[in-house]
Amino acid sequence: MPRRTRSGDVEGAPGYHRCCRGGPEPGGGGPGLRVSQGWVSQLVARYRAEGEAAFEPRSRRPKTSPRAITESTTELIIRLRKELAGQGLDAGPQTIAWHLEHHHRLRVSPATISRYLARAGLVVPEPSKRPISSYIRFAAELPNECWQADFTHYRLAGGHGPQRDSAWSPVRPP
Repeated sequence: MPRRTRSGDVEGAPGYHRCCRGGPEPGGGGPGLRVSQGWVSQLVARYRAEGEAAFEPRSRRPKTSPRAITESTTELIIRLRKELAGQGLDAGPQTIAWHLEHHHRLRVSPATISRYLARAGLVVPEPSKRPISSYIRFAAELPNECWQADFTHYRLAGGHGPQRDSAWSPVRPP
């Protein structure tokens, strides 16, 4: 059965060619295709405009990024970073945001500044979390292979030395 894939193209596109070449009307593509009428109509319009290229996968990237900062602002961020670091001052995203707002009347969030600094290669990544590959499960391969001990230290009422209460138990998988 034809279906839409992640890239937006349609598996079994030749079935849609029938619609474009005088076959069934594009009113849903037939009972077994499970696609909407709007999608079939869109494919028909693309085929009439572009021919066979209409069925090639298309980019899903937005045509514009209205919230992206301008190239001049990016250059200003990089220049400020180098100037502040050259003077021995703090050159982090918060400081650069303050300078942009107070000296250049530009308001850019520190997260955006951090992202553009990392993109320019001016930040050494220091992740605060351990990588997932470092989580090695502590588990026994055979029963009764691992044991754990829980100790509780407490003082006796008579003032005698510290006592230990210990409990040994096999480690059981969670």
